[in-house]
Amino acid sequence: MNHKIIAQTFLGNFSVPLSVVPVFEAEYCKNFFDHISNTGYGFNANEQKLTISCRGDTSTIDNAVVLTPVSIQITLTDISKLSSVLEKIHNKLKTYYNELDFSFSTYSLAIEGESADFAETSNVWLTEKFINKGIPFSELPDAIVDFGTLSFYIKTTDIRDFWVNIQPRVGNPKTVYFSISENRKKSLKEESISSIFKDFPPFLEFVENKVLKSIGL
Repeated sequence: MNHKIIAQTFLGNFSVPLSVVPVFEAEYCKNFFDHISNTGYGFNANEQKLTISCRGDTSTIDNAVVLTPVSIQITLTDISKLSSVLEKIHNKLKTYYNELDFSFSTYSLAIEGESADFAETSNVWLTEKFINKGIPFSELPDAIVDFGTLSFYIKTTDIRDFWVNIQPRVGNPKTVYFSISENRKKSLKEESISSIFKDFPPFLEFVENKVLKSIGL
């Protein structure tokens, strides 16, 4: 089998929540990712949530920004663009606020990916690896067990926290989808935001060499 990373996500929790999420102009939203025809946007007034998303021609994952009063989440297929996306949102918010604290009390990094080329279907492989060996179902000898979604938490000895989700890839019977996130329990000052994308290579290296190998993906 082999795996590939298809998207990476930054989630920042604002040190000082926004009093209100502005409703950005339609033209600004449609041009946000420089791909007007594939970009959509929406604003949920009840949740005070602005979403801008763009699906690439060949990608099954959206490049997306989700802004709420307490957080901003940015998902990108090319994480090198993270700083410019953060800067674009920061500059836009400054046009609505005379004073704006664009720092984060905590933040998280995450990846989405898939492993493919299993000898059997991903459902069979996942069921055998994660269920049958631990839950023999001895009282249900004729039962058919199939894999749905597995979520679990990893805490390493150096106090790093990872949340893992694994499931069969919909529409692709020999592929497993996975997402792995790490909560960084530290603040991120405004002046350091431009270099946040540099956190991703070591995070990705650890996930691929330690977490995914331990799981068997």
